[in-house]
Amino acid sequence: MKSISIFKIVSMIILLGLTIFFIFPFYWIASGSFKLQDVAITIPPEWWPSTPTLENYEKLFTSNTLRWFFNSVFISVMTTFLVCATSALAGYALAKKNFPGVKIIFMVFVAAMALPKQVILIPLLNLITEFNLMNTYYALILPAVGWPFGVLLIFSNTPDMSTLPLGLAALAQGQEFSNDYGLLMAGASLASLPMIIVFICFQNYFTQGVTLGAVKG
Repeated sequence: MKSISIFKIVSMIILLGLTIFFIFPFYWIASGSFKLQDVAITIPPEWWPSTPTLENYEKLFTSNTLRWFFNSVFISVMTTFLVCATSALAGYALAKKNFPGVKIIFMVFVAAMALPKQVILIPLLNLITEFNLMNTYYALILPAVGWPFGVLLIFSNTPDMSTLPLGLAALAQGQEFSNDYGLLMAGASLASLPMIIVFICFQNYFTQGVTLGAVKG
């Protein structure tokens, strides 16, 4: 039987500690979503809800949560698709094709990436308003396609057009409900669920992407 070195034992202990450290916030949010307000804020805290309840999720789904969730998924998918498509075509043209003005266009792209978001925010907002695109999916998707860094989801001021993070921010600020921490944890659990599912389904690709540029010794 091959002996286990001290280094491997220490490494496993450190990795186990880091795993618990990073997973614990997700556990705390998930378990807190099944607690009522008086239990969620009690000190010392309950590490596991003694009387779990679905009341927080019932409150959550009586609001615009499903609409917020749909907005987040739809805007994310459409923006990702359009950005990847336009960026790939533009990158190929700039890298492989030699046409008049290619260097000027490349310099404009680089200059646009160097500009802070705040510089073009107000002109972009005025443009969206002039075209009557405020509170529409076009205003939330198209600016991200034409801007190298994308744009904050700020071109909406109605609850129906809010995305899930904005809706949860409204909950935290007490605009929709009081500061019910169990309710907020239920919303945070719902918001993190798509990311967790995507990571689990495509974790091999994430790992390959991280190690793709690694240099072997």
